Formats: sequence, C-alpha cells, structure tokens
Amino acid sequence: MFYARVRLYNPEGYAPDGAMFVKPEHLDWDDVPYLEPDQCEHQESMCRNCAPTWELDYEVLRPCLI
Repeated sequence: MFYARVRLYNPEGYAPDGAMFVKPEHLDWDDVPYLEPDQCEHQESMCRNCAPTWELDYEVLRPCLI
C-alpha cells in the first residue's frame, strides 16, 4: 500500500483566554493511505482526485515524492 504524508499548515490553536498554543503532535508528519479513486473514502484516505482538497489545510507529500 502507498501512503501520502501530511502535516497541518497552521497547527496552532487558541485557549479560552486567547493565548495561542501549538500541540506538538500537530507538528509531525502523518501517513495517510494513498489509494485509487474508486477505493478512496476522501477523508481517512487520499487519492489523486481529492489530494487538492487535502492541500487546503495540509502540506502534502504524495508517494512519488517520499
């Protein structure tokens, strides 16, 4: 199976008092299954058709670049 690697562009969040924080786990790369379009669920996995949607929120490294 192939995997794409994803990492949030903006990993910070805000506490109720307005203080900004960053969760360390959001700085790491995650592996997402990279499937054929007819096998992809488009939320828990990625395909060439939905990758541009993932790229709105995530930095994406497709399998050919890993």
